[in-house]
Amino acid sequence: MFWFSKSTPPQLTAIYISPSKGEDMQVLQHATAIKQRGLQGDRYWADKGQWIKTDGCQLTLITSFELARVQKRFSGSWSDGLHRRNLELSGLKPKQIMKRHLRIGEALCFVSKPRPPCLYIDKLIGNGMAKALGKDAGYCLEVVEGGVMRVGDPVTVI
Repeated sequence: MFWFSKSTPPQLTAIYISPSKGEDMQVLQHATAIKQRGLQGDRYWADKGQWIKTDGCQLTLITSFELARVQKRFSGSWSDGLHRRNLELSGLKPKQIMKRHLRIGEALCFVSKPRPPCLYIDKLIGNGMAKALGKDAGYCLEVVEGGVMRVGDPVTVI
């Protein structure tokens, strides 16, 4: 198995949505992933995301590995979804999931491409956040099979 930590299996540690671009991220304990759409209630599911017309993702994720790196690079606050990603996963290294399917709760997703931050995030959070995230701090997912995801659900790399 592709575990970052041998003692802790991979799991979903946080879920966030934002109803439209620029709005604060909302912390959820569970969400429904809709096939080929994203998380129900999120800006990209509703076609209201900043990059929906040019380079949008159905769903985005960031790993605890990347979040630890961001914490070293950015002195401002970045908790509670300020990274603007929908999902946080623990127990996996980023390169282990690229171009792989992930079973997260009931949903099956495909990790399609890296999701670099845009400078828009600096306007929302503060100068330096995009640089702290770096070009490889997040990934786009395609929802292959919909279903409910819950914080604490195991994550399986297929």
